[in-house]
Amino acid sequence: VTLTSDLSALFLCPVVHKNISADPGQIVSLPCRLPNNKPAVFVKWTRPDLEPEYVLLFRDEQPDPENQHPSFRKRVELQDRRMEDGDVSLLLSNVTTNDTGTYECRVFQREATGRKRRTLTSDPIWTVFLDVAPPTENKEGRKEDGSRNKHVGLIVGAVLMVSLVTGLVLHLYLMKQKMNRSP
Repeated sequence: VTLTSDLSALFLCPVVHKNISADPGQIVSLPCRLPNNKPAVFVKWTRPDLEPEYVLLFRDEQPDPENQHPSFRKRVELQDRRMEDGDVSLLLSNVTTNDTGTYECRVFQREATGRKRRTLTSDPIWTVFLDVAPPTENKEGRKEDGSRNKHVGLIVGAVLMVSLVTGLVLHLYLMKQKMNRSP
């Protein structure tokens, strides 16, 4: 990436590693924070297995969708678009198992160097591993969240309803028969 202005990469901080687990359909925040309060000029979230496309590129105070991977379009945004207090965390909505992977956050900040043009390359300042796994079932047909399969509940409900209606009709029929026999 080549930018015209006085920019430099943030090289002086160690990489922070984080693991996050999520269920399908959730909105997940992938954290990334700057070690200082200087405003970020350029934020790039990537997944190494999807390069050269990226997850989100934010520059000039807006997202740049030009080379964004199609699976992330309309599903990602910065948690704080103003990037106050160094927060450049990524919000990923409606996660799926395909979102499982390693995400890297790269940030470039303004610095007065006197150079007019500079090619920017940077190591990530945060690396986040996201694990999205569908609920698994145990031996009793229960999902990890404790719910049973929906079709089992529907079948049991239908059988109970038919039994209740049959019992009520039979009860009314017997009551009518008993009343007809009494003098």
